Amino acid sequence: MKKQYYLMSIFLLSILLFNINFTLTIASGENDDDGINDDFEEKNKRHIEVGIGENEIVVESVRRSEVDRDEIRAFIFFDEDGLYIGLRYRSKLESECELEFGILFHEIIEYNDTNKNGIFNPDIDHRIKTLPLNDFKPVFYETSDISSGTSLHYFKIQTVNNIFTACIYFVEEFVVIEKSLITPTQAKIDIAISNYEFESESSQLALYTILDYGEDYEIKEETEDEKEGYAENENGVITTSYDFTGYFTWRNNAVVDKNLENILVNEVNADEYDEYGQGLFINYPNGEHIYHDPKIGIENLLIPIDKPDSLIPLIILISVIGAVSASSAYAINYYVKHRGVTLKLDRDREAYFSEKFENGLDEELYEGKLALQILAGENAIEKLSLINKINITAISEEFFENLNRFEWESFDRSEFILEMLALPPKERLSILDEMIEKTHLI
Repeated sequence: MKKQYYLMSIFLLSILLFNINFTLTIASGENDDDGINDDFEEKNKRHIEVGIGENEIVVESVRRSEVDRDEIRAFIFFDEDGLYIGLRYRSKLESECELEFGILFHEIIEYNDTNKNGIFNPDIDHRIKTLPLNDFKPVFYETSDISSGTSLHYFKIQTVNNIFTACIYFVEEFVVIEKSLITPTQAKIDIAISNYEFESESSQLALYTILDYGEDYEIKEETEDEKEGYAENENGVITTSYDFTGYFTWRNNAVVDKNLENILVNEVNADEYDEYGQGLFINYPNGEHIYHDPKIGIENLLIPIDKPDSLIPLIILISVIGAVSASSAYAINYYVKHRGVTLKLDRDREAYFSEKFENGLDEELYEGKLALQILAGENAIEKLSLINKINITAISEEFFENLNRFEWESFDRSEFILEMLALPPKERLSILDEMIEKTHLI
């Protein structure tokens, strides 16, 4: 019989743990592993179609919502000028293009950092060698399922000498790739520079990029993904057109020979190669394998959702059930430990308080004490007037009469009373009745 009650306690505690976990799941609305509310994801899912030519790729991404349909069109070119990734945006399918911008990965520069500031300055630093990005292998393309009905689109573009590789990801819903969250309104670009033959052991590399088409680019200290909690330790540049903002962002560190190293990026400047573009140098320390993961995308396209009030009563109900389960498990555990019954009824409510608080309280300690404790001493009304906030719990004589039917050890009785005070009166009596009823079965 004793084993039965222990099992009942374990069962009730399991209900409590389940309710806590389920309540948190309901509150967050997130059932997969990307940390994003599922309703929010559903509202921002996109449909992607891909077209691939000899040295170009077109990716068309349309929001699935019938009400808020828009289009992001990505153009990827790789030729003698380098690797270009550009985005065009239309807020409505029938509208004209409202934002266009892009970035060209043009060449890799090895240089000696003359002034030791960690960035390449063409007017000061010595350029040792230049590796143009102008000869590429055919693109590798594959898709994989994110969830039922959504896909991840993966492109791998690599130079013939295998030194420069760009892995580009487009997604139809939120997904985590290599500990990075990708949103449906951006493309993740994993850059790898491997087995570059350095002329000097003390030199550095600068990935020379050109920001194209945007009217003006400016440095962004806090990225949109950082504000939303999707990323941290990022930096980037933005350009705005027709109230829409495009961005190119990057992490402020890169993996160099398996070590995490801080990287620096130059200020945006007029470009010497492209009169319509602006140059940007991403600087990496000397290493055999360099890995970095910038992103390109458009801000403020994700549609928020309103949190429904109807969830609040459900969460409260689940929490109450959990609290009742915990209280019942505690009470049954005490019952199993003290299942012997006695008919001593002489220790009633007044005796309990008189015994526990017979020494009274110092006046300096009135503030913050239980009103119940002060009532047990002298000059109770005067003492209570010194308290700013009073919480009073009433206990019936029947409660103590039932309680005194059990034998208690040491301070168990007092501790049990304090636990029961946290419950409503009906629930206290219900638990005691159950304990008494179970006693007769033993």
